[in-house]
Amino acid sequence: MVVGQPETLRHALERGKPAPLTPGLQAAMKHTDFSRPAAWAASFKESRPQPGGVPGLPQLGLPENNLFSADGLAGYAAVGSDIRIVFTVLCKDARAAEDTRKLIDGGLVAVRRGGRLSPEALEMIDGLKLSTSGNDVTGDITLKTPALIKLMKQQNQGPFFPGR
Repeated sequence: MVVGQPETLRHALERGKPAPLTPGLQAAMKHTDFSRPAAWAASFKESRPQPGGVPGLPQLGLPENNLFSADGLAGYAAVGSDIRIVFTVLCKDARAAEDTRKLIDGGLVAVRRGGRLSPEALEMIDGLKLSTSGNDVTGDITLKTPALIKLMKQQNQGPFFPGR
């Protein structure tokens, strides 16, 4: 997807060669498997406010702080009898990676303590395995199809989905 000013877009569409990728996106792409049915790679580094900005790239206003220290995200979903999702959060250094892992773990604890999740949802959350290696946080979760179907049916109950 290309986003920007009309004149910039015109040059991008008329260039006649592959788009140059930012270093951040190139790094993220190394952490996914594009042979899978669903794969993604994103760089946040270049979309943070920077002195002078990045020409042609909208500044999203994503500050680099404790809540958003990720430089990128990549991953894939493998679909079989169950759905396995593997993702990597790319961080600027090992400390940021460890902080990001702790932030995700803390969010999961808060969700568990919220008391509103079904046993199936809790089972899925508890199945998330996180690890850090250098500047990266890796997550791996397998969503069991029977539990996922039951959870989806529960979500489709209520006043907006009568009789389902």
